Order: sequence, then structure tokens, then C-alpha cells
Amino acid sequence: MMRWMNAVSTPWMRMGLLGAAALALSSCAAFETRIETILPFKDKKPTKEIKEDESRISILNFEQSLKVSPTLAGVDTFVPTPVPISTWTQAGGGPTRVVGNAMATGPLEVLWKRGVVDGSGRYDRLTAQPVVDQGRMFIFDSQQRLYAFDVRSGDKLWSYEVPSIKGRDKVAIGGGVATSGGRVYITSGFGGVFALDAQSGQVIWAQETSAPMSSAPAVASGRVFAISDENEIYAFDTLSGEVLWTYQSLAESARVATSPAPAVFGDTVVAPFGSGEVIAIRAESGRDLWVEGLTRAARTNALASINDIAGGVAVSEGTVYAASHSGVMSAIDLRTGTIRWSVPAGSIQTPYVAGDAVYLVTTDQELVALNKDTGNAFWIRPLPTYEKPEKKKGRIVWAGPVMLDGRLVVVSTEGFARVFDAKSGEPVKTIKLGAPAYISPVVVDESALVLLDNGDLVAIR
Repeated sequence: MMRWMNAVSTPWMRMGLLGAAALALSSCAAFETRIETILPFKDKKPTKEIKEDESRISILNFEQSLKVSPTLAGVDTFVPTPVPISTWTQAGGGPTRVVGNAMATGPLEVLWKRGVVDGSGRYDRLTAQPVVDQGRMFIFDSQQRLYAFDVRSGDKLWSYEVPSIKGRDKVAIGGGVATSGGRVYITSGFGGVFALDAQSGQVIWAQETSAPMSSAPAVASGRVFAISDENEIYAFDTLSGEVLWTYQSLAESARVATSPAPAVFGDTVVAPFGSGEVIAIRAESGRDLWVEGLTRAARTNALASINDIAGGVAVSEGTVYAASHSGVMSAIDLRTGTIRWSVPAGSIQTPYVAGDAVYLVTTDQELVALNKDTGNAFWIRPLPTYEKPEKKKGRIVWAGPVMLDGRLVVVSTEGFARVFDAKSGEPVKTIKLGAPAYISPVVVDESALVLLDNGDLVAIR
């Protein structure tokens, strides 16, 4: 195991309440640059036909589309009793990526906005969801630096700059942060995994990896799990950093540059890959239990050919919920790998499970509520697709949802958050954020915390 020294932190930009003037929305050209960096290819001329990989079996026909079920039209979803949420220890909230209905008694308005970290630049991207644990918030910025803040005061406690391997890389995309047992775990796009003391920021161990780590870490059962940009999942010992096992998925050239963190339920790790595969793996040994691919039959252009499961998976009551970029949303039996249902709904977001429904923002820019047992749609609500719809310019991308006291919150690259009634899907309000948001909100202490692409943090309560 290599030794890495704690680098000197960069000067801190003093936290303060911003003025009322909102930042201008990013231009179409800027948005295209952002997307091209995340999707590391650009096909200027749509292909007429893309030959299907014969090793994959499609589970949905391309012609199918998601529609409200006649038996559920006008039927409200069941929203469970709100529960207090005081920690958000990993991407998606926790190891299973299931949070439920968070308690929030306020009207959901902007409480404050503060500049906290460096935002996205031309070549580096802010991609990691913040985490909150034991009164501290940890934010991994676009420069591969980790900041620790006091949640109540907003004061910076410490910072750590992830070193580039042998200094050869200047820019990295991907990675993230998780907390467990008084430690903070970092995965880096430079290629490495780190354990730091959550209180002091001192490095406990650092482990180099053969490839950049594209996912945030998942921590459970004494292990840290993370996925590299070579579609390989690693398991590290939380105490020593020793690599316990690795598992290699299929290689995939057309994929999103970052990966979602695996989900962990009991002794099973469920890992989503850029190949469109969902693989259940024994946490102790690294032995696969089952493999399921989420693909569609036809691809009409380069974007449609991406099989990547970019949004992650959620595990609830023995069922895995996952959606691929190529247009498939499935519920899979955790024990056997049997598909319980599939619907034609692509997404780059993690499905949000609460009550009798699973909520999803689709690649068609729709917010949908599906019955979690059957996949039938309760309701479908279209979201704004373009900043200038009459000219079809300034395409908008949505992130989320999260649920606060029966209200779904989604954020967007147009610089707004929108709130919907979880039961009916009816719109409740629009909230001005002031800058694009690509990362789904974090929910703690009756508030939704939104990390904007410019490095600002917004609290909605």
C-alpha cells in the first residue's frame, strides 16, 4: 500500500448569504460542453442502425412507451408517515438507497444560499452528492478536494486535497464520499481510495487503484465498495484499506463518465455497470449471485445506444429497482435475479421508493409514479424540456426526486426546483435556485440541500 501525504488545502472562500440577484442560466453552448464531458463521445450524424450485441437479450421492444395504467388512472399513491432524517451518510442516503418520506413541516422555500466549494469548470465537474453525519457535512468538489463543515454554523472544519498519482494527472472526474464509524471514505477520479478521520481530517489509510474510481463509495459490513471507470467493482477492508476482492463486468465504450455507487442489502452488493448489467455479488467473497442486463431492442442514434445504468439502484423489501439509459426500468428479485416487471422508462437517476410507489425522472423528462409491485403507472407528469421551447434550445436535465412530507422535489439545469404532490403528481410550486443543478438533493433535518453546479449550497425548508 502506498503512502500519500496530506496536501495543503486551498484558500477558503468565506461562506456568506448571497444577494437576491440570481445568476443567469447557462447558455446552450455551455450545456453542450457539460454534457460532452460527461458523455465522452459525440456523434454528429445520427446513425441509421446500430448492430445489436448478440450476447444481450432485450427485454423490451423499442416501440413501447410508458403510459398511465387504466386501472390506476386517478388513483393516489400511498404516502407513508413522515420520519425524521438526521443523517445522509452515502450517496442516495444510505447503503440501500431507500430513504422514504422525510419529515419536513416547513413550506419548502429557500432558507439560505452560500458559496461552499469550487464549482464545475471547463474540464472538471462537480458530480458527487454531499453527505451529512454527526453534525458534519462533507462535500467533494470539482478539484478532487474534500471539505468538512459544521452543519449548524457553516464553519469549515478542515479540508483535504486528493493527490494525483505520481503527479501525472491534473484533472479528474468522478469519485465521491461516504461516512461510517467516525471515518470518511473518499474515492477519487485520480485512481485511489482513502480513509480519513471524520473529526480531524487526518489520513488513516490510502490505497492506489489501477484505474480511476468513477463511483462514490458504499460502506457496509466492514467493507468499502466502489466501481472504477473500467467497469470493475472493488471491495476494500474499512480498517486497513486492503483490497479484499474485485469483480470485472463487461467493457463498454459508450457510457457516462461517472458511475453510481453500489447498493448493499445484508450480505449482498448490487452493482450497476456501464454495460447495462445489474450484478448481485456476495459481499464476503465477491462471488456473483446473478447477472441481469437492461437493454432495448433498437437504437436509432448514439445516445440511445448507451446501456449505462447511470443513476444507481435502490433495494427495498427484497426487490432491486434499476433503470438504464437505454430505456428500461425493472424490478428484480434480490435473491434469485428474476425480473418481476419491466417498463419502457429510461433514466440517469436513482429510483426513489416510498410507500407503494417508486418515483423516477425519465430520460424523456417526465416525473412518473409506478406501483412498486406491478410497474403500472399511477401518474406521469411532463417536465420542461427546453429553456426556449419554441426554438427547442437550451435542453433541460432534471435530477431527483426526493420526498419531504409527501412532496417530491426535483432540481434542474435551468436553475429551478419544482415541487409536486407525491400522491397525485399535481404541481405545488417552483423554487428559484439561481444556478444549474445536476445533483439530486440531500435531505436532512427537514431540509433539502441542493449543491449547485457553481459550488453554491442552497437550503430549502
